[in-house]
Amino acid sequence: MSPVNVLYLPGKTGYPRLERLGVHRISTGSLPFRKALQAAVAAALGVTGEDGDRPAPSYGDVQRLVSGR
Repeated sequence: MSPVNVLYLPGKTGYPRLERLGVHRISTGSLPFRKALQAAVAAALGVTGEDGDRPAPSYGDVQRLVSGR
């Protein structure tokens, strides 16, 4: 049987269940970067007095930001 790799999604299946299902590697993908970007935007908005309570950008949002589209 081949090893199973999955992309971690917060609030979804927990580690023990994934292990029982045969998962050998769990990737966080872009989540740590997107959460850091969310914190940076919140801090910058806080300095300006705007509400910085916004959700983390999606993967697609980040791709649009870095590609300039």
